Amino acid sequence: MDAQSAPPRRRDLKMLAAFQDRYQSDPIWQWMPMPKQVPFVEAVLNGPTRENYFIAANRSGKSTVGAYCGAKLARYGVEPTRPSVGPRTQVYDRATSGWVVSLDFPLARDTMQPLYFENGFGAPGV
Repeated sequence: MDAQSAPPRRRDLKMLAAFQDRYQSDPIWQWMPMPKQVPFVEAVLNGPTRENYFIAANRSGKSTVGAYCGAKLARYGVEPTRPSVGPRTQVYDRATSGWVVSLDFPLARDTMQPLYFENGFGAPGV
């Protein structure tokens, strides 16, 4: 018996179990920022400003923390502050736009794109 033909209660339990399994193995929920990265993450994801900058030394996690924030915003958007109201509708817009910059194409291809798009949330070989 597959999930579609299962009784509703069993199907709901299977979907809940699948969701919990995905949640537990999802790298975006497993990654934890370093203490010096936390203020940047909080400012980007919960702060009142529209622009945030993280200036730090080499190998301090700038790409990783930026990709983490970008991936969270791309997946979940921003918390809407007010609805867009029409004559008979209310829409809560979570849309975001972002800008990812790299020094050159190989850096973008080998570092930034895997951080954003691969489920492993890490550069190849890391």
